[in-house]
Amino acid sequence: MLLALITYYAVVESGLISQPSVESEFVFYTDRIRIIYNLLAEECPDWRQEEAAFKRNMVSSHHLDVEIRLYNELMKELIKCRNGNSLKSSTQPQTTPYIPATTEPTTTEPTTTEPAATEPTTTEPTTTATSTTTETVELLPTECRNAVNLTGSWRLDHSAQDLKAGGPHNFRGYACDLHTTDWFRISGDGGSRILNKCAPRYSCGTNYPMWTNGAIPDTVGERVESRFYWSCSTSVPTSAGLSVVRCSDHPNDLVYKQHYHKDRAFSGTCSGAFCGMN
Repeated sequence: MLLALITYYAVVESGLISQPSVESEFVFYTDRIRIIYNLLAEECPDWRQEEAAFKRNMVSSHHLDVEIRLYNELMKELIKCRNGNSLKSSTQPQTTPYIPATTEPTTTEPTTTEPAATEPTTTEPTTTATSTTTETVELLPTECRNAVNLTGSWRLDHSAQDLKAGGPHNFRGYACDLHTTDWFRISGDGGSRILNKCAPRYSCGTNYPMWTNGAIPDTVGERVESRFYWSCSTSVPTSAGLSVVRCSDHPNDLVYKQHYHKDRAFSGTCSGAFCGMN
């Protein structure tokens, strides 16, 4: 098995990955917009009354331009909504206490009647302090902003359909993901994350479907070092390093970087590709 893998995964010290396509950028911004919509729905229930107006104002002949502009407008709305909520929670009204007048008892002499002595009522002044807190929405981590989107629907084939997805650096038609040293995410028709269990050979558009059951970071921007596998065995000879970074609070909003070639680009061919799942 290992000898066959060495034959398939030849390493050559050259080759670079092309820039993301318009389609992959469109999928990236569509995913970001969906996440911001969910945050607005949870934190700003009154905002949905304006949602239609935003879409009507987005007029352009280029769909990617629409997504980018809509993404920027929604980020502004989320910041404004969070700042408004913070202001409401930090300003607490105070009530001026009522202090009743104090009256001394009336003393009656046998020959002289003196009027009752009444002390004046004193009301202490009340000062209400108002503090304003401005919350800043953090931008996506750098790894998330620059990640390449892997969107092929064949990544969801977990039943050995032998689809031969092709693509750059493929070996006899079987897809290859080991040529890239860029950060990437599984998205769109490809699913929302890397498959977390073994799939049989000839699944996911390739000969050796790749998967991971490693740890996932809990905090946005956190990076976890894990491993991925290209067989159902989790032994070291059939695995390599995998970095994982969380991009938002959404459960599957993750980006990955594989270290099969220890961050060196190569121009050879291979027959191993990552499977996706939802």
